[in-house]
Amino acid sequence: MSVQVTTGYGSLFSLGFGIGDIMTLITMARRKGNWLTASSGDVDFLEMLEQDEMSLLRRGGSVDMARFNKIWGRKLRTLMDNQPQAIEGPQAEEALGQLSRLEAYMTCIVAVLDEFAAERTAKLIVRLLLKQLLRTTERGDDLLASQFSNRLGAWRSNATARGLTVECQSIRTDLVTRQIIQPGLMPHGESEAMAKSLYWLLAESTDHFVTNSSDVVGVMICLEHLGFDILSVVGPGLDPDPPERACRVTYAPFAISGTENARFNTRIAMLLLRLPSTIVSLMNPQESLTTFPIDGLTANRCRLAWKEGAKSVQCLEIQVDIPDSARIKYAHDFRYKFVDRGTKVERTDEGVFKVVFAHALITNQEICQRLRDVLCKESEDVLNWVCGQTDDPISTNPRIEHYYALDKKRTEAFTVFQAFFMGYYYAIFLTIVYTSTLEMQTVDGGWGYGSAGFLATMRRYCRNSVDKGLSRQEVI
Repeated sequence: MSVQVTTGYGSLFSLGFGIGDIMTLITMARRKGNWLTASSGDVDFLEMLEQDEMSLLRRGGSVDMARFNKIWGRKLRTLMDNQPQAIEGPQAEEALGQLSRLEAYMTCIVAVLDEFAAERTAKLIVRLLLKQLLRTTERGDDLLASQFSNRLGAWRSNATARGLTVECQSIRTDLVTRQIIQPGLMPHGESEAMAKSLYWLLAESTDHFVTNSSDVVGVMICLEHLGFDILSVVGPGLDPDPPERACRVTYAPFAISGTENARFNTRIAMLLLRLPSTIVSLMNPQESLTTFPIDGLTANRCRLAWKEGAKSVQCLEIQVDIPDSARIKYAHDFRYKFVDRGTKVERTDEGVFKVVFAHALITNQEICQRLRDVLCKESEDVLNWVCGQTDDPISTNPRIEHYYALDKKRTEAFTVFQAFFMGYYYAIFLTIVYTSTLEMQTVDGGWGYGSAGFLATMRRYCRNSVDKGLSRQEVI
């Protein structure tokens, strides 16, 4: 397949792209796919199938293409000189070009799935969806096998360049905050169900889809916001009187019966099936754990614990160990070293000291005192149990044990402990990780309610490697 640039070079030059930048974009388009050649790649894809868009996307009128291109084709988001740039005006519109129907649909779907699922899950869903759409074509399977990675890369790049990725981040953050959808990423095992819902939207003729999945509902809400005007979504917590549209998705979550404790136990069990993921606002990170299924008192303790953990970093200095030229030659990267600037540890509670010694990069009196203040009501037995949840030498236990027993005292203590050390680690890493290029000041943490995996990883580092420092690769 030849790679064709769908916009004139002049518009790119006028936007400040140099010839080297343009050649890099074209090279990446050949290897991975990107926004610059997304349209021409989709045209070639259809030509090789000997199909047109409407033969694949059989539900017509899902998106008002003129309106969609006007909204998502007027601003180009890119990095120039390592700084984020949002370029508007006629040159940006010419550089982005007009999206075809297939390109618009798939760009939206990839953008949304990247927010709701891990990369391998999103990739599987898109592949399953395309296999369904192409199943009536003669060359569908062969062409999908050879072109899938390039098309996926082009749609993903297109979503970033046009701002759909940031919009999806904002929508999902709002849905999680309002508890419309569950926190965490969708389970990999639900990929087929998600692909089925998307196939219904693009190619089936029925006007009503019922789901008990909050992920399907979240994806459909995002697509509606991005431009799928044909959609309306109804269900608990949503607009009780949505506009009448051609396609309606009804959210009917499983009814949970039994006592209050039994219902809570079921909700926790469902949450623990999901991949851990927590939305962290870099402006108010202490709010990160307040979306967990915890009461108001525990939420307040978590806010305080996060702040106290972050303050503990004030007695720790980060230094950069730059290797000499000989060591650089042999692939030795520079490392971040951690130096104690606090007070020598005095006699302290055994349980508190055990937790700090296992998880802190540097153990001093200041961090021991701050942790003791936030866990002052916990018994030594509970603290020993908390510490034991991260003592996993191969990190095969991503969740803490005894959740199904619903030992509220222990699980609340673990959540407060988790908040303290997440505040501690984020305060450290945010001093050495450059985040100002993020258009939306939020990140997705690979941890969640009751997850011990990241803390177990840091515990192994504190045990085995802290004296050597952290390399750039380890930080990333």
